[in-house]
Amino acid sequence: MRNRKGMTLVEVIVAMALFAIVMVTVFPAFLITNMMNNVSKEFMDANYYAQEELEQIYNKGKTSTMPVIVAWMKSDRGFTCDLQAGGAEICTKTLSNIKYEISFDYHPDPSLFTLHVVTVTVEITTGEYAGDRASINNFMRFVPVVGG
Repeated sequence: MRNRKGMTLVEVIVAMALFAIVMVTVFPAFLITNMMNNVSKEFMDANYYAQEELEQIYNKGKTSTMPVIVAWMKSDRGFTCDLQAGGAEICTKTLSNIKYEISFDYHPDPSLFTLHVVTVTVEITTGEYAGDRASINNFMRFVPVVGG
């Protein structure tokens, strides 16, 4: 009987019990990893959208004045823009589940007043990860307004 083939019922039950114990301890790690991947994807998407808007503004700013950029944001890009009390311009737009807010503000140092602080904020408005956002700040110098 030493040369038997296969496993006994007891060996199969012990192997299944060991497998079940290992799976019960490891399975939550898979769930947490999946959740972290979803959160990371939302943040990466928001960062991508913010970077894309900032690059559009940067490219337009190489050849345009600040008023032309704001008009372009309204007409071509579908933003709603409001002039703030301190001279800052804030443009907003919501597409699907993403809210964009772009702020054009003057540099606080009067000697650098032609330099603008451009802040692009992207917020997820619906879904499991609503509220997560990306924010990118950049200093930009636009073509100066003639006579200004």
